[in-house]
Amino acid sequence: MQVACPHCNQVLDVPDALAGQVARCGACATLFTVPGVAGAPPAVPPPGPPPQQAPGPPTPESGTFGDVPGPAAAGPPAPPPQYQFSYTRPSAAADPRVRMHCGVIGGLMIALGVLTIGWGVLWLLAIQSPEELFKQQPHLSSSDQEGALIVLGLAAAMSLATGLFEILAGVLLAAKRIRARGIGIAAAIVAVISLWTCCLWVCGLGVGIYALVILVPNKAA
Repeated sequence: MQVACPHCNQVLDVPDALAGQVARCGACATLFTVPGVAGAPPAVPPPGPPPQQAPGPPTPESGTFGDVPGPAAAGPPAPPPQYQFSYTRPSAAADPRVRMHCGVIGGLMIALGVLTIGWGVLWLLAIQSPEELFKQQPHLSSSDQEGALIVLGLAAAMSLATGLFEILAGVLLAAKRIRARGIGIAAAIVAVISLWTCCLWVCGLGVGIYALVILVPNKAA
């Protein structure tokens, strides 16, 4: 059949089988649809590929997404590892050297504390009778005597406190109680610097140095 191009009006010879399909004009290269032949059945388009099935929702049993396998469902996260630490509190009996000498140090500390308390009590008794105390110094004025009494009172109070602390440290060392080493070191330092105990300071110096040599750890020494 003959068909005119809608663009350039060129008359073209087109086979009847192309009725209803797209053809290209040989003169102007324009694409157009070939009109159908009167009385001819409409052209049936060629069959296309079968429609693809849309992927379905994921199933928890199979762990897939539609027809495409997916990654397996991950389980709950593992709990963090638990660590346990043990700590042993130090004691005076932990060191064999301290265990050997702590009884002796404790006894010396108790004896030194008793003597120091006795010295403080003597100062307190002397303060109670200032006339007897200053009988040998009649040249001292009243203000000087009051100052001396204050100094003696402070020395008596410090002697009593020092003696009580030394007795406490001695008892703990003798019983090998926990943390007795630290208290013993503190009591030894107090004994070394307790100049207010006068003649007892020489005894405190010896006991304090002995206690420090034994109680202070080897690395620190």
